[in-house]
Amino acid sequence: MPLPPNDSGQLKVSTIIGKGLPTSVPKEMIAAKIHEHQGNIMKVCDDLNLLYVPLQQFIDKNYELRDLVIGARTSLTDMAEDVLRTHLNSNNLKAAVFTLQTLGKDKGYVPKMETESHIIKEERKTVDLSKLSTSQLKDLRRLMSRASGMIDVTPVDVTKKDEKDVAP
Repeated sequence: MPLPPNDSGQLKVSTIIGKGLPTSVPKEMIAAKIHEHQGNIMKVCDDLNLLYVPLQQFIDKNYELRDLVIGARTSLTDMAEDVLRTHLNSNNLKAAVFTLQTLGKDKGYVPKMETESHIIKEERKTVDLSKLSTSQLKDLRRLMSRASGMIDVTPVDVTKKDEKDVAP
């Protein structure tokens, strides 16, 4: 399992499951692998038999290596933009839609999201709070505070009877 980098700018590693690894990896070798793999840290790890997290931490602390990774990734982005530009120049509709949805979103080119509206049926129920346990009352109070404005929780006087319930 790799150890953290030391002050000399080298990453110390140890033996992993029978594989003999060097005791240190020169920063120049890491830089060469970053360049070779266009900033793909996982491929650098595979080539140098290092674990990802310690190598990434080492790169983050070393300005030269970090700039090399950023530069390599910027180069990949530039290449992707060139491919997109080629497709746009050949009037590729998918490329045009992609460009409008990403680069043109500030101008209002965003896909419309069609949603179905659900009508909620109002339902009134009378609840006898005296039959609820303390924990149920606490849960009800918490739910009511979350749903403020969504649920009518007007207290109803249960001692009054509706005119239908009273016999003549």
